[in-house]
Amino acid sequence: GVVILAVGLPRVSGAAWAEVGSALEGVSPPRFAALTLIWLAGLWVHTVALAAAMPGLSKSRAFYLNLSGSAVSNLVPFGGAAGTLVNYWKYCRWGFSREALLSWVLVTNLWETGLKLLLPGVALSWLAVAGVGHGPGLVVAGVGGLLLLAAYLAVGWLLLTRPGGARALAFAADRVARRLGHAPTLADGYAARAASFRVGTADLLRTAYRPLTVGKLAYA
Repeated sequence: GVVILAVGLPRVSGAAWAEVGSALEGVSPPRFAALTLIWLAGLWVHTVALAAAMPGLSKSRAFYLNLSGSAVSNLVPFGGAAGTLVNYWKYCRWGFSREALLSWVLVTNLWETGLKLLLPGVALSWLAVAGVGHGPGLVVAGVGGLLLLAAYLAVGWLLLTRPGGARALAFAADRVARRLGHAPTLADGYAARAASFRVGTADLLRTAYRPLTVGKLAYA
């Protein structure tokens, strides 16, 4: 991770480390302290969403998971998966089931991806209306982001509220697994498990969607 960062970042960004250092020198200690406090406050606010998606998880433990997962995911390639694996180990130590963890990962990432589509779409549309920027590209990008968000919400709604959507996805997973030589162990394949998982996740969202939304928006 260190080698990739040291060698790759200047090539990708076009900024040498000397330029990065000079930019950091321009940040005064009070501003650095303020940024640190804002960062920590954002992580703590985010625990509202994380704890809501995992009944029984305290905010202090959610804060710990946020730090430990980010410490891994921000430093290595494909770090998101590695950070989730680190958190999986802790969840098992704390007595949470694998199904609860999978539901937690699904729900938090659904909201996270939705925000990543919503905020740029709103921001680009706002800039276009305000006359900031040049050419029609800004409008196209903003509208495109909002259309992607609408499609994303529609697919998520179908998967979580309609049994047929989850089963169709599970049947596709069955076919892929068999092609890879991993025949499902359940009699009905992954479809039976997907139906049960969908019901459990939908039940969770009936009580968790408000704090999930509040926590994710506050963090953003």
